[in-house]
Formats: sequence, C-alpha cells, structure tokens
Amino acid sequence: VLSIAELRGVPFPMLKITALTLETGIIRFFVPNNVELRGVPGIAKLLQNSPELKKLTLHLEEGTIVNVKETYTYVDSQGMKFEVAPIKLIALFIELVLGNTKTLETLVVSLDDKLDANQFEELLQMAQTLPQDHNNVSIVINKHKVLV
Repeated sequence: VLSIAELRGVPFPMLKITALTLETGIIRFFVPNNVELRGVPGIAKLLQNSPELKKLTLHLEEGTIVNVKETYTYVDSQGMKFEVAPIKLIALFIELVLGNTKTLETLVVSLDDKLDANQFEELLQMAQTLPQDHNNVSIVINKHKVLV
C-alpha cells in the first residue's frame, strides 16, 4: 500500500494514537536501499509518525495493488524491486513493523485462512527468530475466515 500523499511528496503528519488497526493485502514486497524503510513505504511512514503507538493489529489478506501503474512508477523511481510474496514475506512484514515502531507493546497479526497448517507453523517459527531488540513486544499470530 502506497498512500497518495507519499506518491505526491506530501509529508505525513505526526499522530497521537496508542492503538491502530490496519487492513491490507500483501502480494508483493519491495526493498529500497534504505533498510529503515524496507517494506511498504506508506505503512512504514505511518508507523514512524505514530510515536505513542502501543498496540497494532494487522489484518493481512491476499490482496492486490489498486493502482499498479502509479505504484510501479514510484517503485522504479526509488530503485526498488518486487519479489513474489512467500510465507517469508509475512515474517519480513512483521520485521518491518517492529523496525519502524519504538513504543509498540503488542502486535496482533490476523491472517486469512488460506495458509495450511504447515505454512502457519512455519510462520510461527519464523516469528520466533525475529531480531531480539524487539523482545519486549508481544506478538500474536492468528487466522481468520475470509467472508466471500
């Protein structure tokens, strides 16, 4: 997810929030040269500009990029590359969140039910190997049914 503001160069405001729920689809992941902003720039900026955030709930579903042309133009201009999203993508996304928050205490990651038991177990194991500098963050990973 790239915000229109990010694409147009409008600065994000500082937010005084302690809890936030994001619903997003992740099908691709891009990696700019700046490790601080590795991942989805709009979400990274939102997290960086929420210095009092204590609880973040992510509803991650298989999704699509709404404005593909504008997104690719931005990605190309930033020297980023796309990779197809495996299970590791979700772990990298969690790492992105942890790397862009300083006060987070609880991270709830709610995934659609398309993961099989082996994939879910693999993700749980990956989450345990995340950088130890965020060991004070409680990470909860669960699955939810997608309503069609």
